[in-house]
Amino acid sequence: ETTDSDNDTVGDNVDNCLVDANTDQLDTDSDGAGDVCDSTPTGDTDNDTIDNAVDNCPAIANTDQLDTDSDGAGNVCDSTPNGDDDSDTIDNLADNCPAIANTDQLDTDSDGAGDVCDAFPNDADNDIDGDTVSGDIDNCPTIANTNQLDSDSDGAGDVCDSTPNGDDDSDTIDNLADNCPAIANTDQLDTDSDGAGDVCDAFPNDADNDIDGDTVSGDIDNCPSIANTDQADLDGDLTGNVCDIDADADGANGDGAGGPSVTDSNDLDANITIDSDSDTVDDLTDNCPNTSNTDQADLDGDLTGNVCDIDADGDGANGDGAGGPSATDSNDLDANVSVDADSDNIDDSVDNCPSDANNDQSDIDNDTQGDVCDSDIDGDTLANAVDPDPLNSESKYHF
Repeated sequence: ETTDSDNDTVGDNVDNCLVDANTDQLDTDSDGAGDVCDSTPTGDTDNDTIDNAVDNCPAIANTDQLDTDSDGAGNVCDSTPNGDDDSDTIDNLADNCPAIANTDQLDTDSDGAGDVCDAFPNDADNDIDGDTVSGDIDNCPTIANTNQLDSDSDGAGDVCDSTPNGDDDSDTIDNLADNCPAIANTDQLDTDSDGAGDVCDAFPNDADNDIDGDTVSGDIDNCPSIANTDQADLDGDLTGNVCDIDADADGANGDGAGGPSVTDSNDLDANITIDSDSDTVDDLTDNCPNTSNTDQADLDGDLTGNVCDIDADGDGANGDGAGGPSATDSNDLDANVSVDADSDNIDDSVDNCPSDANNDQSDIDNDTQGDVCDSDIDGDTLANAVDPDPLNSESKYHF
């Protein structure tokens, strides 16, 4: 007699579930074990003891059924076991932009952040200075300068440029600080401390830079504040004539500029101290110290020059005191003429017509009276006015 342990009317010899009644003997997975006693009634394709119907990876064994992203697919058979939030088929942990779809995973700057979600896709340091300007175009990538100010347009921003205002002469000194911005001088040597470097200073040893404009540097100019390009120094005392109080070193001070003064009428001639009349003859030897007479003419040799001698010709008759005529001497430069009232160069004392000019002294009738003032020129006793021939005493017209 056949045994039926589970009383399901199916003998134990054919019952696919000996201890679990299953009259229908349903064996979904046809594995010889009835569903009611089969731990994997729908099958266990991957033999991981998990029924196919509930196995989150029915084809790949995963007894632990780990499903990190809880998407119903076990990790071992899930292409994105950690999720794919942006649905771009790239697992979240591997996706360089997990929140923004980018199947190509393009990462230009190789910083691990995909271009589509990288604020600075060309800057691996991702704006390291935090000024919102990408490092690949930031003119100061490590120093914040949002305004990107570059005064000298050299590509380096002012905040990181050692020469923000330019360095025209390439000497590493900023133009605004460079004492010679157009000529290289890294040492910035400025001997006279005038703000202009020696290499571009026309007068490197003269802080006043030729203040008198005579092209001679003040440190060697013998008159640094008065122009004197010729540097003339008559007395060789290293002070130029134009600023020397005694330019000719004669002991008499001039005007301090090489000119005359009350104590030295010619400060450029050591032989002249006072020359009151400006005739280049010192008053000490001038025969007319107050009247100009460079020639020092002295007709009568009395040491008083003609131009200031009351009797220049020494004839005892005074002239006008300047070598000219007077009421007592009509020619004070001729000792033979004292008074010459008619200015015919014949002294009145011997002039046969003192009031009428007749330098030929013609006297036809030899009566010591010159013809020009003789009322009877021919001496025939007939007045000139009635004499038919006043120049001929033998005239037949005599009455």
